Amino acid sequence: MEYDMKERLVRARSAVQQHGWKQLFIRSYGHLTGFKLIENIYLSDDRIITRDNLQCVSNSIIPFDQSNVVELTPAVYTEECAHITRLVGKHIIHQPFIAEVSNVRLIGPEALAVMPDNRYILENSRGQIDALSDSIGRSILTLLQNKKQNEKLDSAVSLVGPYMAGSPNYYHWIVDYLSKIQGIKKYEEIRNEEMKILIPNNPPNWMRSSLELLDVWDQTVEWDKKSTTVEKLVIPTGTYTPIHLTDYQIVSPSRLLWLKNNMCKNIDLDDTYPKYVYISRNDADSRRIINENELIDSLPDHFESYELSKLSLIEQIRLFSEAEIIVGPHGAGLTNMIWGDNLHVLELWANNRKSGCFYSMAQSLGHKYSALECKSIKNDMIVNVDAVMDMISSILDK
Repeated sequence: MEYDMKERLVRARSAVQQHGWKQLFIRSYGHLTGFKLIENIYLSDDRIITRDNLQCVSNSIIPFDQSNVVELTPAVYTEECAHITRLVGKHIIHQPFIAEVSNVRLIGPEALAVMPDNRYILENSRGQIDALSDSIGRSILTLLQNKKQNEKLDSAVSLVGPYMAGSPNYYHWIVDYLSKIQGIKKYEEIRNEEMKILIPNNPPNWMRSSLELLDVWDQTVEWDKKSTTVEKLVIPTGTYTPIHLTDYQIVSPSRLLWLKNNMCKNIDLDDTYPKYVYISRNDADSRRIINENELIDSLPDHFESYELSKLSLIEQIRLFSEAEIIVGPHGAGLTNMIWGDNLHVLELWANNRKSGCFYSMAQSLGHKYSALECKSIKNDMIVNVDAVMDMISSILDK
C-alpha cells in the first residue's frame, strides 16, 4: 500500500521517538538499498522456497485444520472501491500443513529463514515477495558477513517476521502469527514434544496475554539475536491464500474461528459492554477523525465510544464478543471482529487509504460489512456525519 510522503515522515518521526535513529536506519535499510537491487541480487526464482516448494525440502509434512471456500459478495459502500470489487467471488484456501526443515538459519530482526544452500523460506515472511525483500534489506549486514554462527537451537517454531520488529502490529500478530499456535499444538500432540516458540523481543502486554490465553507463554523465547541456526525448524503454514492480491490476502475463517474458540473459552464473558460500539483512533498517530466530537455527539442512543489502547486484550475480546454493531476508521483494532458473532461492521476509510482486508475478514466470518469513504486531511480524515448516521439508521432498520 502506498503512503504519501507526509505520512511516511510522520511514521519516521514516530519511529525515531520510540527507537532512536540507529534502529530507524536498521528498520528502513531495505527501503534505502532499494527493492530492485535486493531482488536482482538475492531474489532470483531459484532462491525462493514457496509454500508449494516447502513440501519438497521438508523432512515431514503434517496436515492440520481443513481447506476453506470463501465466497465474498458485494459490500455496501458510498464510493466504489477497487480493493473490494476485485475480491468479490469465490476463493479456495487449501488445507494448511506443518513442515519440519533441518538446519535453518534465522537472521536479523525479522528472523529471516535461510536454508543451508542460501535459499529463503517464503512462508516465514508471510508468503509475500515484498515482505521477504524487506526482511532481506533489514538483515543485509548480517547476510553480507556470512559468518558461521555458534548459537544453535535444537528445535523451535518462529512467530517472528514482518510487522513484528520494533512495534509489533496487532492485526498481523493475530492473523499471521498467533493463528499458527493451532498448528503448533497439533504438532506437539503428534510428536509428543513441547516446542520452543520464538516471539518478538520485549513483547507488549496484549501479545503476552494472547499467548497466556492459549497456554503457551511458558514455552516462549524472546528473539534478540542476529543469527541462530535451528536444527529442526517447525513451520505451520499461514492463514492466508498464497495468491497475492493487492497488499493483503484472503484469510482462513476456520483458523480464525479456532483462535476465537480457544481464547474465549478461558474468559468469563458477560453483558457488561454495550451492543453498539464506536472505535476511536484518537490515541493513534494517523487516520484519526478530525470532527470526531461531532460524530460521537450524533450517534444514536446506546452507542458508546472506546479507545482500544486503554483496554486490555481480555477487555477488547469481551467488548467485541458482546457487540452487534461496530463503527470505526480503518485500523488494526477492527481485527477484534474475530471475537464477535453476527456483527455488522461499518468501516470508515480515508479516500487515500483504502483496503479490503476487513471486508474479506468480516464476510468470511459471517459478519455483515459496510464502508463509507471520508475526506483525507493529511494523515487524518473528516467524516460526513449525516452520511454515517444514514448508514447506521439503515443498519438498525434491518
